[in-house]
Amino acid sequence: GTQLRPGVFKTTLADAAAIGAQKLCPVMDEPLGGMGAPLKVDVNGKAVFICCEGCVKKLAASPDEFLAKLTQMGVTPPALR
Repeated sequence: GTQLRPGVFKTTLADAAAIGAQKLCPVMDEPLGGMGAPLKVDVNGKAVFICCEGCVKKLAASPDEFLAKLTQMGVTPPALR
């Protein structure tokens, strides 16, 4: 997708399956897509989806915390392509 700023990308239809698998934004616990198209963020080489730009800073500030949270949710973030 289009890179909005370093490590932050617009999502495309190719991301739909991964977005469906993740379901929730790990930062806000909101359904992905509830605030418009989700964004895809490069977190240690993994693609993590968030609900809005407001979540980018929080995700960047503690990436390991949110990767661990996704694991607890039963989500394995795919490798970023």
